[in-house]
Amino acid sequence: MDIDAFMNHLSTRTRSAETLRAYRADLEKYEAYLKKMGLRANQATNTTIEDFLRDLSEQASRKRGDSLSPASVARRLSVLSSYYDFLNARSNGRTKNPVVRVKRPKIDNVEFRALDDQVVEKL
Repeated sequence: MDIDAFMNHLSTRTRSAETLRAYRADLEKYEAYLKKMGLRANQATNTTIEDFLRDLSEQASRKRGDSLSPASVARRLSVLSSYYDFLNARSNGRTKNPVVRVKRPKIDNVEFRALDDQVVEKL
């Protein structure tokens, strides 16, 4: 996988260190999963992506039976989709994006969140 090249590309679009950290962490977990399964990124299918998300939910660091939240799943799918779009462009269309066939969860953001003092000061 070419995570470093993707991260360099992404850093031209966002300055958020936290976003970059989260994307890298997600991609490194995905890379480890592919290695464990004996696959390369260009061999992944939508089933591979779904199995990866299931595997994340079953990791020992999570509570038993506790699945990823819809927002966490959506973010990881977004990261992987962006990465595969990058690979597709670099391979002249030879690497397909398997994420496009994965159903994205519905996210209900009905709770209001209070702004912290720093945000209020900036406003």
